[in-house]
Amino acid sequence: MTQPNSAAWLRSTFCEATACVEARREGNDVLLRNSTEPDRVLAFDAVAWAEFRIGVAEGEFDL
Repeated sequence: MTQPNSAAWLRSTFCEATACVEARREGNDVLLRNSTEPDRVLAFDAVAWAEFRIGVAEGEFDL
């Protein structure tokens, strides 16, 4: 995989200055990273991302 362009990463408006989760789409994948470690990227295909979103909506990850 080629290294994504850093200008395309999105960050929550609730994020302070550091340690923010950043996300972007690349093809059919959703990429996530920590802003303090931009070279460490997690990639999720469309199916895995959809399942994660459903789990969040259903409270599967609530503490």
